[in-house]
Amino acid sequence: MGLFSGGNSSSTTSVTNLTTDKRVVADTGSVGVSGDNTTVNLLDEGSVAASFDFARASLAENSKTAVELLGLARESITGALDTAKLAKDLSTQTIDSLSTGYSNAKGLDSQRAVMIVAAVAVVALFILRRKAG
Repeated sequence: MGLFSGGNSSSTTSVTNLTTDKRVVADTGSVGVSGDNTTVNLLDEGSVAASFDFARASLAENSKTAVELLGLARESITGALDTAKLAKDLSTQTIDSLSTGYSNAKGLDSQRAVMIVAAVAVVALFILRRKAG
């Protein structure tokens, strides 16, 4: 058989492609890394430590502000209580004055009634004497 002569031979060719999808979805402002045997080192340059320092300072300032607000609230409540006590005392004095004035006026009415009866009695005696005399 010759080089270009036909024969009973067969051959099979097979190709296998292995692909891995390494796409990463990264939104605006984010970073996406994809790869085989990839090591990524990120350096925060002290931003994590600075954020904890910021949080501590914020908590300290908030605590200071809360203490000051509680002090102002205490002063306001004390002032309101003092004002309420003064109003109560003034009301008590006013009621006492009105009560005394009413008692005095009531007494005057009784005195006036006695004086009117006495005056009527004097006039009646005068009239009776004139008639008798």
